[in-house]
Amino acid sequence: MATAEPNTKLIDYVRILGVVSPNIILSFLIAVVLGLLIPIIIIRIKELMRYQIGHKHELTEMSNVPLLGEIRKTLETSRMLIKEDGTDSFTEMVRLLRANLLFVINSQDKKVINMVSSISGEGKTFVTINLATSLALLDKKVLIIELDIRKPKFGLYLDVPNDGGMTMFLSGHQTADKLIKPSGIHPNLFMINAGPVAPNPNELLAKPALDELIQGLRDEFDLIIIDTAPVGLVSDSLMLNRIADINLYIVRADYTPKKNIEDATIIYNEDKLKNMYFILNSVDFNKRNYRYGYGKKYGYGYSLKKGSAYGY
Repeated sequence: MATAEPNTKLIDYVRILGVVSPNIILSFLIAVVLGLLIPIIIIRIKELMRYQIGHKHELTEMSNVPLLGEIRKTLETSRMLIKEDGTDSFTEMVRLLRANLLFVINSQDKKVINMVSSISGEGKTFVTINLATSLALLDKKVLIIELDIRKPKFGLYLDVPNDGGMTMFLSGHQTADKLIKPSGIHPNLFMINAGPVAPNPNELLAKPALDELIQGLRDEFDLIIIDTAPVGLVSDSLMLNRIADINLYIVRADYTPKKNIEDATIIYNEDKLKNMYFILNSVDFNKRNYRYGYGKKYGYGYSLKKGSAYGY
């Protein structure tokens, strides 16, 4: 009678039917989706935050300016890389650029090519000299004219004295017959250097004497390539459009700001530079964007030599 009645009662025995939680299949699917989605988001954010142009596909998406060719980033330390018997990938890409250029030059009257860029350091002079040398190897008589008279660089590239030149001619201190000099690179390649830096470069380039000189040189040379000042900094290149038949606009991968690509597109759409084409310089074909297609396999198995990267 003193025993207390229990306050619990057994209803049924526990029966285990299987794992209720966590849901293994659902957890696996969520992990797969997050594993794919998070890296894509991170890569996209990094691309959006990068303010330089990175690769060909990005350039063609941003602008409607035609892309004439690409120059791969080289590990050589020499500024002069084109050789007549060269079989490396850099030489092959310059040859491809040369072929595309000769294709768009669909008339014997188109002889004057302006080399343009947005800012300093994009490799305009480097591309100019190597492209001109490649054209000279086709038995074409080629003349390079240095009209970046604010910051001349031919003296560094070709090891020639900067006495005399275009500034002396345009200011009336030198005659035209003493302007042309051998380049020292190839018998078919000649040059006219900029000369001493002048206090009034824009006014000198506007003189009719320059138009008369170029018109006379058209009869003497097969091609005339003019190295001009960066169009994003001064108006010299836009002024020199009057003497050009084609404008090649140099863009350097991982260097040229995207804002400058937008400005170049406006120049193209407003026809401020006639027959304008992009050249993408210093392209790293080992990057993810070039890995599939013709990245490391470009050039029929040719490989780069070891050395320090030369950016120009």
